[in-house]
Amino acid sequence: MSNRVIRVLAVAICLLFTSTIAFAAGTQQAAQTDRVSIKITVPGSPGTENLGDRVYQAVEDRFNVHLDIIYFIWNERTESIRRMIAAGDVPDVFENPGTGSVVYSEYRAEGLLADITDRIPTDTGIKRYFNDPQHAWMAEDGRWYGYPRWSNGLTNHVIHVRQDWLDALGMDLPDTVDDFYTMLVAFRDRNPGNVRNILPLALESLFFVERMSMWFTGILPQTGGHSFGPVGNTYEAYYVAPGYRDFLVFTRRLITEGLLDPDWPLGTHWGSAEKIVGGRAGSTVFNFTASYLEQIWGGVKETEPTARMAMVVPPIQGPGGQFHYGRPDSLGMNVFHANSPRLDRAIEVFDWLLTDQGQMLWRYGVEGVHYTVGSDGKPVLNLQEIEVDGSPRLLGKSDEWHPLSRITGYFFQEAAPSDEPYYGDFYDAIEALRPYRLIDSALGFSHPDARDLRTRIEEVRVEHVMSFLLGETAINDANWNRYLDALNRAGYPRLKALVLAHIQGR
Repeated sequence: MSNRVIRVLAVAICLLFTSTIAFAAGTQQAAQTDRVSIKITVPGSPGTENLGDRVYQAVEDRFNVHLDIIYFIWNERTESIRRMIAAGDVPDVFENPGTGSVVYSEYRAEGLLADITDRIPTDTGIKRYFNDPQHAWMAEDGRWYGYPRWSNGLTNHVIHVRQDWLDALGMDLPDTVDDFYTMLVAFRDRNPGNVRNILPLALESLFFVERMSMWFTGILPQTGGHSFGPVGNTYEAYYVAPGYRDFLVFTRRLITEGLLDPDWPLGTHWGSAEKIVGGRAGSTVFNFTASYLEQIWGGVKETEPTARMAMVVPPIQGPGGQFHYGRPDSLGMNVFHANSPRLDRAIEVFDWLLTDQGQMLWRYGVEGVHYTVGSDGKPVLNLQEIEVDGSPRLLGKSDEWHPLSRITGYFFQEAAPSDEPYYGDFYDAIEALRPYRLIDSALGFSHPDARDLRTRIEEVRVEHVMSFLLGETAINDANWNRYLDALNRAGYPRLKALVLAHIQGR
């Protein structure tokens, strides 16, 4: 072959190679350009999550989409979403409290929620939850305007106790209300921790104090939510049930005898945790997640290396029964905006995320990267790769999984790595407490009048309850009747009638 021919071939090959690269680059650029951006609002802490990790990337590459995730602070999320919609900045997928909320009713009345009942592309994702009885209350006349977020019945608040203090006193964990009172008296009088200004029970805010009311009423004490439960042949809110008065008497006794933290009216949620971590308190009621156990129990161990903590499991037996304050199986809904131009694409993505394969991704990460499947069929985590992505919520580092879990579902039940402290205690307690979980009988209740009624009733209720507990008003027949009369004037009979209609029609 002559040199001339060789030169011609070389030039041709170079041109072909160059054009191939240009074509590939152009194709890649076009693919990136054609990616659909799906805007998603997530309750969480803005700026604390790594949006570029490989779990997000796996979803984006699979569906050729860009996940535009916007985090809103939890207690500001509803107003933040409202502002977005008012400004024409339409989120494709956003969180909603569900059919039991005024917000849901408002969105439905305004035509903002897409009816997805007939738009789900497969039977392996979202549709699986349509026929699940625990989620049935979220449907509206057989139609679905979102899909459930769920918790598998995670227990929510438990009593944490200094086990080493009980050991020093030769006492067991309390089983009954009387046992609980006896334990607090022993902490006060015998001071097993030898601390100044001992606090037998550290609780701060009426929210946590009222957790004890279910021992007397058998009704979930959802402050501000007006939970209802059976009383005789009807249903009543927990704060008018006969046992609620007994709860007030019991709590007032704890206050007057110096058994309850005098700071309880302040409403500083973390204050009670700080006091038990600091070694001053013998018991508290606090959130129940694996990460909280690590913060509270681990904090106590840092303060006092020989200290031991325990949870009161099974729950306290009271006159109203033996119940545990737990989350409902459904934690609200994720909904799709009816006017989204990307509606079907968004549904396709989230339908897959709720399949078994999709759940493995946001629970454990990318197979072969964040985990492998062991010989027993269970995931074996690669914590080094998890840390690379800055995703501590992948299994093993928190009570939730990846941030995608917040817009798909919540799993809390499966075992975490054995080297993680307190996780064994957490998962054992979940199973032990599950049979005692107390659920609101009015779950799913919604009505346009409910918000104003609840606001008026709550103002009256809190004013009277605080007066009872602070000792400004005696807890006797006359004052209890005045309290009930005030609630009636605030609209309680109307609220009860609406709730009863909901329960009977469900």
